[in-house]
Amino acid sequence: MNNKKGREPAYDVMRVAAIMAVIIIHVSSQHIVDAFPSAWWEVSNICDSMVRWGVGVFFMISGALFLDLSRHKTTKELYTKNIFRLVRLFVLWSLLYALYAYAINPSMSAGKFMSKMVMGPYHFWFLKMMVGLYIITPILRKVVSDRRTERYFIIVTFVVAFITPWLAVLTGFYSHYAQRLFYYNMEDMGISVVAPYVLYFILGHYLSTYPLGKRNRHCTYVLGALGMVMTAVATHVVSHHSGAFSKAFFNNNSPFILFMAVAIFTFLFNRYHGQSHAHRSMVAALSRCTLGIYLVHVLVLNVFSDLLGVDSYTLHPVLGIPLLSLVVFALALLVTVILLRIPIMKKLVQ
Repeated sequence: MNNKKGREPAYDVMRVAAIMAVIIIHVSSQHIVDAFPSAWWEVSNICDSMVRWGVGVFFMISGALFLDLSRHKTTKELYTKNIFRLVRLFVLWSLLYALYAYAINPSMSAGKFMSKMVMGPYHFWFLKMMVGLYIITPILRKVVSDRRTERYFIIVTFVVAFITPWLAVLTGFYSHYAQRLFYYNMEDMGISVVAPYVLYFILGHYLSTYPLGKRNRHCTYVLGALGMVMTAVATHVVSHHSGAFSKAFFNNNSPFILFMAVAIFTFLFNRYHGQSHAHRSMVAALSRCTLGIYLVHVLVLNVFSDLLGVDSYTLHPVLGIPLLSLVVFALALLVTVILLRIPIMKKLVQ
């Protein structure tokens, strides 16, 4: 999206932090299912829990930009520029990932190959969700045009999309019947999986348009820290209670993850909004590469795992997770930079 006000340093810092968080999520989750309940699993759980805010922050950045009423954005531009770009990237990279999967497994059936192309790799759900949010952006811009309406929307969405599912998870400890009733009623109410991401999107606009005061910021930081701790603790408790890894508190509609994302967004926005800093140009350059890094990094992870036999547990995960995350980030960045320098190839990463 064109930024007529100039680049916002805070969003550049957020993008770089968020893409690193996303890579750590994917690295630390490599054995999050099969390693349970070992001590190494506990390390994976803690690392994963600490960075679950990454995806939410990406949605919040997009909301801050696309819902900014001072930026003129027509519906035609949304479809011909933003939505078309994501669809193009989805099709091209899904083909590349499918070809890689075929190279690894030449006996793959044509149906399986087509399925991989249509569905895309697992992390491409983000692109599909962004397309959905772009489609409803003209409607959401009407919502945020009135502050009271926007606050009402935030409160209702939080209760419906975050608190209600959370209560359903908690009731499962005591009564599976009560839990089923929760879920059935949620379905009858038409609660969509999209709702949590709409809240992240809206919150990005709200927090950037109406920055929190000092006291509220500090409350947000406390909630974010609590969310980080409680995500790891709750995942540990629920997983051991059920006898297998439970991802209930890793879902992006967990209040704990929302608290983390809001805290990170608020902290970085307050720290870097409109300010120059010593590494601004370097951070801006990295920020421009984050889309490419997102598209490429899982392919890099797959190559390490499939061809080199290297993953987050090759070393003890205390070392393996951060080291592999840094290497994957560096290689995905290198691939992105190379593609950006080749005129015919740069459309693959922008």
